[in-house]
Amino acid sequence: MDDNNSKFGSGPFILLKKSLTASAKIYVLTNDHHKFTGYLRSFDKHCNLIIENVTEIWHEKKKNNKKIITKEKYSPIIFLRGDTIIIVSKFHAN
Repeated sequence: MDDNNSKFGSGPFILLKKSLTASAKIYVLTNDHHKFTGYLRSFDKHCNLIIENVTEIWHEKKKNNKKIITKEKYSPIIFLRGDTIIIVSKFHAN
């Protein structure tokens, strides 16, 4: 990935650039409905992201009683492929 992200100073990549320079926490939703929060460390023109201190949250349905349960996992660092990403925003704690 290109660490020189200066070419992304305007347009839709401005949020990623600002989050990277400010070490701000971001929220990412993927097309499989997994939610990721963490600190952006790098990105490229394909919107591939490297995120650190990541919490991943997703929902699963139990087969026996159809109850939906929420699962959560921590990862120190992840790579998210850009074509799986639906939403990227600043993280806002509720």
